Amino acid sequence: MDCLRKEREDHKWIKAYAGDYIHVPCNASHAWRNVSGSTSTVHILTTKKMRQFFQEVRRLKNSAALPPPTPQDLDHFEAVSRRYGYWNASPEEYKMVGIHISF
Repeated sequence: MDCLRKEREDHKWIKAYAGDYIHVPCNASHAWRNVSGSTSTVHILTTKKMRQFFQEVRRLKNSAALPPPTPQDLDHFEAVSRRYGYWNASPEEYKMVGIHISF
């Protein structure tokens, strides 16, 4: 798993391994990606507000594999993010740091 952290105007991927603890400061631009090729579990310690956000945007898993998000899922995610005052990268910003999103 890698964690992307913005340092000044640069972005830097930080490798994380099983058992690692990563602190992301409040309001810091960041992203996560799993580059291992195997399933990953992440435990997140967060605020009550962020927990409520995650509950509102979650997609329930009804089968062995969760399908990719639909445009409606992404619209819902963006609307809830705005309501909570959270920032999301644009597809162009994701691409600049090596995350490619297509629908």
